[in-house]
Amino acid sequence: MAFCYDLISCDLTSHPSKFGLKSAISVLYSGAIVNISGFTQVYTLVYLGIDVCTGGILPTLIHHELEEACPNVPLTCVTERTLSFANFIIIPPSTPANRGFKECCYDNVVLADNGSSDYEKNDFVSFYFVRQTASDDIIWKLTNPLGGTFTISDDTYGSFKDFGSYPDQPNLKTFKIEWEKVLTLLGEFNYNLSSSFTVGGIALTSDSNTFHLKQFTTLLADKTVRIDSVMNGELVHLGIDFKGTDYTTSLRMMGFFGRRNTKFVQDNIVKRDYSVEQISMSQENEYQFQTGLLPICITDELYDFILFGNEIFISDYNLNNHSYGFTKFAVELDSNKGANYYSLIRDSRVNLIFKDRIKNKRKINC
Repeated sequence: MAFCYDLISCDLTSHPSKFGLKSAISVLYSGAIVNISGFTQVYTLVYLGIDVCTGGILPTLIHHELEEACPNVPLTCVTERTLSFANFIIIPPSTPANRGFKECCYDNVVLADNGSSDYEKNDFVSFYFVRQTASDDIIWKLTNPLGGTFTISDDTYGSFKDFGSYPDQPNLKTFKIEWEKVLTLLGEFNYNLSSSFTVGGIALTSDSNTFHLKQFTTLLADKTVRIDSVMNGELVHLGIDFKGTDYTTSLRMMGFFGRRNTKFVQDNIVKRDYSVEQISMSQENEYQFQTGLLPICITDELYDFILFGNEIFISDYNLNNHSYGFTKFAVELDSNKGANYYSLIRDSRVNLIFKDRIKNKRKINC
C-alpha cells in the first residue's frame, strides 16, 4: 500500500539534518514522499528520479517536519489508496464434552390439535440463522426416526422467512415450526430439526432437541406450562438483532403458573376535619412460575433468550389450578426467587415471579 504526495515547490535545504539531504545547495526540489510500508514506514524524497534522502525518517515526525519545511505547500494525494478490512465472524460453540454423568435425555413434548386453530392447543417453536458473510447459508430439515426427511423451503410445515424477508434485518433467516401443520401432514412422531450451515466458509451441522409431537388433550397438557416470547430487540450476548421482526417462539415444560397475590395501592387526601377522601385506587398482581426438573439446554433457552422478550405470554394447563384463566396471559418478569440445584442430579427447578403487563385495573375519582 503506497501513499504518494506531490511536493510541488519546497526548499528543504533549511532542514538537512531532518531529511538527510545529500546536497545542501539552495535549490527548489520537486518530488514525492512515498510510504513504503504500513509499519516499517520509510520515507524517501525523490528528485528527478534520484533518491536524495538517506531514508529512515521516523513516521511520527515526518508529517510535522514536512509541514515545518513547507508551510505553504499542500500535500496532495495523487494515487489511489487501498483500504483493507476484515470481517469478524462468530463460529457457533461446539457441544460440551460428555463427562460421563449418567442422566436421562430430555425430550420436549409439543402438542397440537388436528383441525383446530385454537392458540393454546397448538404449540410452535422457532429457529433463526444470521448471515455474517455473503456466502453464509443454512438448510433446515425436519426428520423423524423412520427416516423421513423434509427440507424446509416454504410454509408447508410452519412459517419460513428467507434472507431479505425482513426489511430491517436482511441477513436474518427464520423458521417457525407450527406443530398443527406437522401433525396434519405427517402425524404423531418424534421429530428433530437438523441444520446444515456454512459460516465464513466453514461447513457445520447441528441438531435440535427431540420433539415429541402428540395430539392435544387436557390430560396430556396437565402439569405443563407454556411460555411464549416475542422478540424485537438486539441480543448483544448472542450477536443477533431482531428489531422490526416480531420473532416469536415458545417453550412448553413441566411446571405451574398462578397463585395470584394481589396488592392494592390507594391515594387519599385528609381534609381539615381529618376525614379521608379517596382520590384513586389501583391493583397490582404477582404470579408464581415454577418448573419441574429441567436440563441446562432448557434453562439456558429460558434465561438467556425467552425471558428477554419484549412481550411474554404464559399459558397454564394444570387441572389443579385455582384459575383456568391463564391463557396467553400477558406478563412481565418481576424477579427471580432462585433456582433449586441438587447434588445427585444435574437438572434444576426454576422459580420466577411475574406481574401484570397490562396495568389497567384502576379507579379514579376525580
